[in-house]
Amino acid sequence: MRRDNERPDVYVTTHRTFQTEYVGYGWPGSGWGYWGYYGYSYYAEPVVVGTLTVDIVKAATGELLWRGVSERDMHTTSSPEHRLERISKEVSKIFKKYPTGTVATSGRETPQPTGR
Repeated sequence: MRRDNERPDVYVTTHRTFQTEYVGYGWPGSGWGYWGYYGYSYYAEPVVVGTLTVDIVKAATGELLWRGVSERDMHTTSSPEHRLERISKEVSKIFKKYPTGTVATSGRETPQPTGR
């Protein structure tokens, strides 16, 4: 792909959503305590999960050509540099699933094999 601001063949859009999920930890334990008999302990910890969606849309028609999605736990206390590094890895992972082979064009140039 090449950037063409004058006559783009596709638009690339991104969308990021966040959701809090709860991860539970449990451990068995039994016996008599001050308040009576107890059997199982459970603790739920909130984890923020981010979903990144990358859409490639045909510029002329708005038709969705390809969608890549990645989901990962977010680290809210990370430094900005570490966040950028994680985002770059996430985008690279998404585009590893991008279809390979001959590149289709809008007719302005001849399709060429990508060599992948």
